[in-house]
Amino acid sequence: MSPELEMLDQLLTGGMPLAVIRGLFGDGERFQRAAMAMLRAGEVRLLVDGVEPPQWRWAEILTTAHDQEDSAGAWFEITDAGARRIV
Repeated sequence: MSPELEMLDQLLTGGMPLAVIRGLFGDGERFQRAAMAMLRAGEVRLLVDGVEPPQWRWAEILTTAHDQEDSAGAWFEITDAGARRIV
């Protein structure tokens, strides 16, 4: 299973911290490209302290995903579109 589909599959059980999801990908660049694509497609939502940040902040937030401390409070949640892709 690709890391992208694994990410969606894991999110079916509920929201997860960015640092945990980042671990599914081999490198940070692939994670950032995949996460940005899924965010733009509306398959996942990015939340920081329970609030969706503006789109212009996504890349900045995703680059901190390798560090549990720096990305604390940042989560992914699956959307209906993302659930339809995996089911």
